[in-house]
Amino acid sequence: MLKHFLKLRYLVVIIVFFTFINSLILIFLAAKRSFHGYGIVFFGYESEKPAPVEILESIDLFLIGLVFLIFSMGLTKLFLGKLIENGNDEDLPKWLRIKNFLELKMLLWQTILVSLVIFFVDQLFEKNDEMSWNLLIIPTAILMLSISMAVINKFENLK
Repeated sequence: MLKHFLKLRYLVVIIVFFTFINSLILIFLAAKRSFHGYGIVFFGYESEKPAPVEILESIDLFLIGLVFLIFSMGLTKLFLGKLIENGNDEDLPKWLRIKNFLELKMLLWQTILVSLVIFFVDQLFEKNDEMSWNLLIIPTAILMLSISMAVINKFENLK
């Protein structure tokens, strides 16, 4: 029974493939938005949004694309690592040497937190004239996620 169940791990290939494609599309869209922001600054392109907002939104898209890329690489390493490589982590950057699912979650968590911070700054630029209390939801979420991550890190280091 377990032998048949372990064959399901090959479904991860489908997840990894589409997650990787999603990351490439997001990176392409971010580059397109960046070029549009540069066009506003240097060539006077018309836009509904000012150039800093366009560029901040492109950074946000780059970070979300990075989250998808890290997720696909992490899943590949965790589920398919023994099948596609000989277990050599020396070629990978230190932050990408993922050994278990918790490390992948923490890496994704950190990337999402950075993305939320960029999104909040983007919202500050975009809604400069019409600030409301609703804008405080994002920093509150950032604070709660950061505290949660710190608590989990503390308990993991105690083990």
